[in-house]
Amino acid sequence: MTARSHGDRSFQERAFFPEVSTLPQCFRDEGYQAFAVGKLHVYPQRNWIGFDDVLLEEQGRRDPRRPGFWYLSFSAPHPPMTPLQCYLDLYRDVEMDRPATGDWSADPDQLPYMIKTRNLNRSALVGAPGAELELARRAFYATITHIDHQIRMVVGALREEGILDDTILLFTSDHRHMVGEHGLWTVMPLLRDVSQDSPGAGPAEPR
Repeated sequence: MTARSHGDRSFQERAFFPEVSTLPQCFRDEGYQAFAVGKLHVYPQRNWIGFDDVLLEEQGRRDPRRPGFWYLSFSAPHPPMTPLQCYLDLYRDVEMDRPATGDWSADPDQLPYMIKTRNLNRSALVGAPGAELELARRAFYATITHIDHQIRMVVGALREEGILDDTILLFTSDHRHMVGEHGLWTVMPLLRDVSQDSPGAGPAEPR
């Protein structure tokens, strides 16, 4: 396009991209998949100018003309846990809390069949030395702290954009990670709150 057609004669960095047909959109209209990597140099940066998807090297988080919905997914602390050394060092000299252990789980041989088989088949930590079990818990806490710091960066970016007070943050998870509680590791069946149940109550059926 010429400067006469798009209206930018002096590199106006925040000039909105004109509503015109683009090359990637033309290809998409003919059934092609259009993907861009690197730099688009358009404003707003989240204007994909006809591409199916874009992986930008440029900084920026949103199209200021529209409200936003953003989905941020962390794989961690899903096992295997591989925390950065600097975060693991934060817990190097911290005395670790002991995993909770209910009466129902005191004898591994008496665990419900589903839990016993999943536990043995999915975790090399079952029966591991105490030092390794403690290291696993340190790694879990280190990973959670790393995630907390990443979320803090997101909150900071929202604050810098001036939209934090107009943003709803929703946290959810698809499962929990057992870190030695009741002798269980990795992703195990859900446990119910047994505070109102009889002593020694066991795990609930998954819902």
